[in-house]
Amino acid sequence: MQRFAEIDSTNAEALRQLKSLAEGEHCAPSALIAESQTAGRGRRGRAWLSKPGAGLYLSLVRTFSLKPDALQGLSLVVGLAVQSALTLLGASKIKLKWPNDIIHEGRKLGGILLELRQVGDLSHVVMGIGINLNLGEKELLSLDRPTVDLSRIIGGEIDNEALCVGLLNQLSEDIDRFIVHGFESFIVRWNEADY
Repeated sequence: MQRFAEIDSTNAEALRQLKSLAEGEHCAPSALIAESQTAGRGRRGRAWLSKPGAGLYLSLVRTFSLKPDALQGLSLVVGLAVQSALTLLGASKIKLKWPNDIIHEGRKLGGILLELRQVGDLSHVVMGIGINLNLGEKELLSLDRPTVDLSRIIGGEIDNEALCVGLLNQLSEDIDRFIVHGFESFIVRWNEADY
C-alpha cells in the first residue's frame, strides 16, 4: 500500500507506475491512497473535489489475464464491493447509479473510475474510488448536484483505517469471485443496488 499526503491523482500515479512493466509482466495487486489530490477527476474528465480530510481517494491496481470484453462488468462489481464495505461500516441505503456513481438517498456520496492499460494478453486495470468523508457546508452547497458525505450518513467520525481495510478486503473478495464466476454471480446484488 502506498500513501500520499498529496498527489495529482492516485489513478494518474498508478498509470505512471504501470508504464514501467515489461510486456507479459504481471503487476502485484497494489493500492494507492491519498489524503488530497490536486487533479482528481471523474468520468469524462470532470474535476473531483479532493481537499485534505474531505474524502477518501483510493486506487487499486490489478492485472487480469481476461480479455477486455470479459472485464465489462468489473466497474459494477467494484461498486458493489464499495456498497458492501460502506454498509458494514454502518452506512445504510447506499445505491449505485450506472456507470459510476455511489448514491445515498438521491445524493452523490462518491464515484468510481476504472482505467485500462492493455499490454499484450494482459489487462492492467486501475480502479479509482472517491468517497466524500467530511465536506463542509460551503463545499456541499458549491457543488452542481445534491451531494452528501459519509460522516453525515453515519452520524459521526469516520475511522479511515477501518474504511480502507474494509474496502480493500471486500474488493479483493468480489474481484476474485468475478474472475472465477463472471458478472452473472453478481446480478441479484446488482438488481438490489441499482439506483
